[in-house]
Amino acid sequence: MKYNKAQELLELIQQFVEADTWQESKQIVTANPQLLSENVEHLFYFLIEANEAEHNNKQLLYRSRTKGIETAFTTIPPKVKLAGILRELNKPDNVRSMSQRITLCQQALTYVSKTDEPKLWAELQAELGNSYADNLSHNKAEALGSLNGIFSNAILKKVQTQ
Repeated sequence: MKYNKAQELLELIQQFVEADTWQESKQIVTANPQLLSENVEHLFYFLIEANEAEHNNKQLLYRSRTKGIETAFTTIPPKVKLAGILRELNKPDNVRSMSQRITLCQQALTYVSKTDEPKLWAELQAELGNSYADNLSHNKAEALGSLNGIFSNAILKKVQTQ
């Protein structure tokens, strides 16, 4: 998703969430059918994750104050690590190289269970596959071998969840 489009959707989501009445919410959705897209669902997921990350940051500061900085930072919960990776992946594509994007996807997949979170797992697999495909011009042989396995896993999971 392009950065400007995501920004526009975020602004519409904010209008929707801040509506004072159900009628106002309905008017916003009626006037902006793009709010019904899957992209909005993905953005809501990332907003929820960001909100959880803020809560986790608050807890981290509390643990730092009560147990010491070293102790607090040595036990970062996996969910916090995943939220940070997902935020990084949600940044515009031109911010990082494809190899960095591949690494981020691989790291995120270590925290996501395909049985517990099949949709997120499949999205990360697809993003990883797309990143390998975009990276083909740089490392064709390595990328092709990995790409085959990634798309096979993503397709298999998609078929299993349908």
